[in-house]
This record gives sequence, structure tokens and C-alpha cells, in this order.
Amino acid sequence: MVGLINVESMIDSSFKKANILIVDDQEPNVEILHEFLEMQGYLNVKSTTDPREVLSLYKSFQPDLILLDLTMPHLTGFEVMEQLKSILGENSFLPILVLTADITNEAKIKALSGGASDFLTKPFDLLEVGLRIKNLLFSSFLQQQQAAIDTLKWLGLTWDEGPEVGGPNGPYLQSQRLDLYATWAAKFLEQKDAYKCYCSADELEAVREAQRAANQAPGYNGNCRDLSADQIAKFEAEGRKPVIRMRMPDGGTTFTDLIRGEVSFDHNFVPDFVLVRGDGSPLYTLAVAVDDVLMKVTHVLRGEDLLSSTPRQIRVYQAMGVKPEDYPVFAHLPFVMGQDNTKLSKRNGEVSIAWYRQAGYLPEAICNYLALLGWSPGDDLENISMKELTELFTVERVHSSPARFDMKKLEAINGDKIRALTIDEFMTWALPFLTQ
Repeated sequence: MVGLINVESMIDSSFKKANILIVDDQEPNVEILHEFLEMQGYLNVKSTTDPREVLSLYKSFQPDLILLDLTMPHLTGFEVMEQLKSILGENSFLPILVLTADITNEAKIKALSGGASDFLTKPFDLLEVGLRIKNLLFSSFLQQQQAAIDTLKWLGLTWDEGPEVGGPNGPYLQSQRLDLYATWAAKFLEQKDAYKCYCSADELEAVREAQRAANQAPGYNGNCRDLSADQIAKFEAEGRKPVIRMRMPDGGTTFTDLIRGEVSFDHNFVPDFVLVRGDGSPLYTLAVAVDDVLMKVTHVLRGEDLLSSTPRQIRVYQAMGVKPEDYPVFAHLPFVMGQDNTKLSKRNGEVSIAWYRQAGYLPEAICNYLALLGWSPGDDLENISMKELTELFTVERVHSSPARFDMKKLEAINGDKIRALTIDEFMTWALPFLTQ
């Protein structure tokens, strides 16, 4: 049978050495997914833009995971799944991450996946807690974005600038800032900091195959860095739609991380990266860096899985003419692990704040416990109010090693918070549950 998995399962460490096959007829999407997977440490990745090749690739490559677009011409993702089911044994299981599923197809997807209840529309959840909404890719995330904003409000977390508040640096939806990104991409081309790349998905895959065979780290080889006018004219005549790539200079990037200290990256392992897709839409690396500069962001706190993207962001800052002393300060927060020492996911503990809200946990308890994951105020202090958190918290006291999610500890803190409520406060919280 085929089964549908969620992104938390996909990026679990158990897939690091897996054979992953990307099936998407849009070359820019394939390129984005390749870069995303390579940044996360996945090395055994193949792709095709022709869904008719899936069965032969399945037999030769034996993928452990397929990233499948459902809306391709010639052969739809549904038809591909049907074909895969026909060659899989009764007891075989092939996980599939659906890339473009219409929510109205849920019943059909479940039927194909043997009744699986979980599926995903895209392998990126583009909402950043800093409230610069990353909805560049898919407007279908608007409902999830609003739900996330509502959750932050329920937790008692407010912001001085951003969605629903406004401010001098709006708009705060990146889909409303596309002209800004296009202007900067054009400027980078004019400055020769960037160039147009006409490589097809098949050509890029051939390069990766050669690199893997030579035991080299996969990455773009700079084939289009210095094209002649005749070469460009030939590609244009063929109807190729170029992406825009940023040139990575020789040398390396070194920066100070507030949690990890001095961090260095050799540019031999940071290839020229895509800024703009072939359809003209910007990628995360361009948009986030441009926004950092234009919005005068001073601190970037994010997960350690994005540590390797920092030299790319810094490269965009450089191309924008920002001086090193004016770069934002970076701090890459440690992973939160489950009890089985793998990255926290639905497999090893519920991770949705909405779930805890519906289960009766107090927002103060959740904030209290989450703050203690990877950080300590000292003196064995654990029961902390929001006011105390704002006074005691410093990034420098965040640990670099992963934290472990302990449900019992969360329950204990929640119990302490409930017992500290007045009768009136308790009734306010309890009544909605009693009337359900």
C-alpha cells in the first residue's frame, strides 16, 4: 500500500540516509525541494519532471520516500499512486508526501492510502513566529496563519509591529511585498552579484549523480555563471525559463551566534543558490534577507536546522550593501527531542499548541514550560510567571544541546498554575469545558 506522511515524519532523522524521489513537473519546484533537502542533510535524492518515469525509477532507485505532485499533466499523481499500488506487495508500505493536494480530494487520497488520515499540501509551513508571514508559496495557508496568530494571542504573546497591528515597515505579508523582492533581484543581476541559470532539472540531476559518484557533496556546479551572449540567446530560443542564482564568492562566511559562538562556513560547501524561480516568484532566502534589512531586524532567533542557511542570508545582506556591523544578530535554538531521542513530532508526542489548549492546559503553563526547554533562569527555579520570564530571559543562557520534551513536567507545571488560580479565575477557565 502507499501511505501519506506529514512533514514532521519526513524530516525525522530516520530518513537522513533514505532514497528520496521527487516527482513534480515544475522544474523550479524540483530545484527548491532539492536545495531544501540538501540543506537538511539528505544526500540520496533523485527527481523527475515526467511522472511517466516513476515506475522505472522506482524499480531502479528503490525510493524509501516519494514527494509527489498530484496536479501534473499527462499522468496525475493519483494515477501514479494507483500504479505504485499495483506493483507493491500486500505487506509493502511506501510513504508518500503529497505536494499539491486539493483539500476537496481528501476522501480520494485516504482511499488510495488505505485510510490514512494525515496528508500535507506542501512540505513547508511558512509561518515565522516573528510575525513576518511567509505565505510566498501558497495562499491556502492563510487559514493556518490566522490560527497561528490566534494561538499566539491566546498564549498572551503580543507584538509591537506586524499583522493586525501595523507599523512603519509593512506590509507584513510577503505576498504583498513581491515588487520589493523583484526590484532587489534585478539590482543583484545588474551588479553581477547574481546571474540567470538555464539548467534544466534533468541537467541538474545529472550533475548531482556525477557528484555522488565522485563522493562529492551535492550542489550546483556553476555551469551558468559566465554564459556568453550566444549561449543565453540559444537557451532563450529553446524557451527555457531561467532561475536567478546568487554568486557565492570564494572563501567563507564567519559570524557570531549568540548560542553557539563563532561559526564558520567554507563556501566550497555553499554553492550558488536560487533567489527567484523560473516563474518570477522569490524564494525564502531572498525574501527573508531583504525583509531583515528593510524592516531593520536586529535579532534572528530560529531553529538550528536553519543554521546552514545563514551564509546565504549574509550573502544577500552583502549584495544589498549592508555593513557587517549592521547585520542582525543570529541565535540558533536547539532542537526539542521526544522521549525516544528523535526530533519531536506527532510520532512521539502531540506538538500542536491547539491540542493542549483543547485539553485544558493553561497558556501560562505552556509558556512557562516551553521557556525551560533549552533555557534555565538558574537557582532551580521552574514555576515562573510571564512577568518574571520577561525579566529573567536572556539568549546567552540558552543551551546549545537539544532539549527533551517531558510531558510529566508540563503536567506538573500546569497543575501548579491551576492550583494558584482564584475561585473566580478557575471558574472562568473551567466553564467552557463543563458546557462542551
